[in-house]
Amino acid sequence: MVVTPLNSEKYVMFQVGKLRFLDSFQFMSTSLENLVFLLIKSGREKFINTTKYLGNDDLIFAKGVYPYSYMTSREKFDETKLPPIEEFYDQLNDEPLKIGDYERAQKTWAHFRMQTLQNYHDHYLLSDVILLADVFKNFRNTIMKEHNPHSLAWTSALKFTGVELALITDPDAYLMIENNMRGGIATISHRHAAANNLLVEGYELTILINPLVILPT
Repeated sequence: MVVTPLNSEKYVMFQVGKLRFLDSFQFMSTSLENLVFLLIKSGREKFINTTKYLGNDDLIFAKGVYPYSYMTSREKFDETKLPPIEEFYDQLNDEPLKIGDYERAQKTWAHFRMQTLQNYHDHYLLSDVILLADVFKNFRNTIMKEHNPHSLAWTSALKFTGVELALITDPDAYLMIENNMRGGIATISHRHAAANNLLVEGYELTILINPLVILPT
């Protein structure tokens, strides 16, 4: 198992075998709903994977809704209709589902001719993954276009802050930086150690490796 922690409670990535989990929120710190809303302003042609696998209907270009608290067992997958709006209550944020979002869930059920909650569940996961994939693809394309990928963090920081760096003209400031620069070869070594001790097997009187060796009297 490979883990890349941010701190003791948050992880950027962890990998089990060939399965890798990445925290997309560490790259774009807002909800998928907001990310899709922002990207759709640039046109539906940005959603290459979404339109390829799910079509071009208005229902597709928004994060789906899911009755998390209601899905307490596998038997719920066999139900043949959506649960009532009350079962979509968001216990995490302590908010009820908006009527408009519930109506969109019903239209999604009808549009994709779903038969069971298993169908709705699978569609919800597929939609989330594909929408996020398109968002990340466009994020990557924008970064590659706007920034030099070899100095991405540096370029992005300067662009975000608007800072314009000037040459150092103060000799004292230059010397302070120059004198505090550290570099060169970085290594971790273990010094060679040897002893010629009369209490150790192989002791030789004629070899004096350590000048502090106590010779027998």
